[in-house]
Amino acid sequence: MPLTERDIQAMLAAGEITPKGAENLRAKLMPDAGGTGVQGTGNTVATGGGTVVGRDLKIIIAGTSERLLRTIFGEHEASDEELRHTAETYLNHLVMKHRYLNFRGFGVSNIPLKLPLLKTYVPLKARVAMPDGDTWARKIRVAGRPVTEDEIAAMGELLCEPQSVLTLLQKNNGLIVLGDPGSGKSTFLKSLALRLALGDTDDLGLGERFPILVPLSDYATALVDGDMPLDEFVTTYLAGKGGGHFDFQPLLTRTLEEGHALLLLDGLDEIQSPRLRQFVVDQVADFFTFHQEKGNKFVLTSRIVGYREVRPATDTLTECTLVDFTRDDIVVFAERWTRALEESAQGENVFSADDAERDRIELLAAVDRNAGVRV
Repeated sequence: MPLTERDIQAMLAAGEITPKGAENLRAKLMPDAGGTGVQGTGNTVATGGGTVVGRDLKIIIAGTSERLLRTIFGEHEASDEELRHTAETYLNHLVMKHRYLNFRGFGVSNIPLKLPLLKTYVPLKARVAMPDGDTWARKIRVAGRPVTEDEIAAMGELLCEPQSVLTLLQKNNGLIVLGDPGSGKSTFLKSLALRLALGDTDDLGLGERFPILVPLSDYATALVDGDMPLDEFVTTYLAGKGGGHFDFQPLLTRTLEEGHALLLLDGLDEIQSPRLRQFVVDQVADFFTFHQEKGNKFVLTSRIVGYREVRPATDTLTECTLVDFTRDDIVVFAERWTRALEESAQGENVFSADDAERDRIELLAAVDRNAGVRV
């Protein structure tokens, strides 16, 4: 059965695709739009690009990310079919794993909440170092508290006005994002990976990028068993996401050589050993220095505490420190959060809309009454 407009509208309502993603599906996949069409049987959906995913996910990778795959592999290169299949498998994995928010650690693990990440995500802002003349550091608050002297030293004495973290990534090939636990570092990486996997890239301003999301704590664990170059770890890690059935080395090599990689390295602070943390930083800096010349981009995240001692000895990686939400950011978050919460419980209808508006007003009132709720 071909994909219908009703299917696309349901995906939009669930937050599983953006309006631009819906346009992509209509243009590329629906038969009456001259696309390849989508055929579904049983519990699977098979697209014209050959990707098969669970129908309950309502995610059509081959349609929305086809532009990325064409950029990397060309239009009709038979020798690249296996690479394309590997890439599609991995992109499917990213979507299935990260399309919903993860509530582990928030005391709600037993509640069946399924809130779409992209529907609730609010863009982050950060400050970066400035030339002498502006002294912002001691006015900064992170997670609702003043920064310490050690954190000021780690961030740099002189900091600029907040900018969108995405804007900073557009301007720089390498970005180190610093922030307290819960400040949104990991969610930022997941949102980037998810949007790129879905092909929702037009307003990202990053070009066609293949997202490679890996936890640095896993790399540190691998290093305990012996020396392992970062590219070898990435290959091994990604192979595990494909069930161990694919060789990701050719895919990684091709992507890096073409300059289309976005390497997302999460959680430097989760490496407990300072010596091992320093070794990982050095490996990342060397890898970045070599591969950024092709145009590849890199993001590394870390807590502020403990970063100063392992700061990479390179001026080509731009450091930025996340700042707290402004009042306007909080208003946007409250609206998106309450709407997604009520739609998850009741579906998208007039009742969920009314309840979401009431919840939004109550949440903002609680923030205004109690500064502790704000953080």
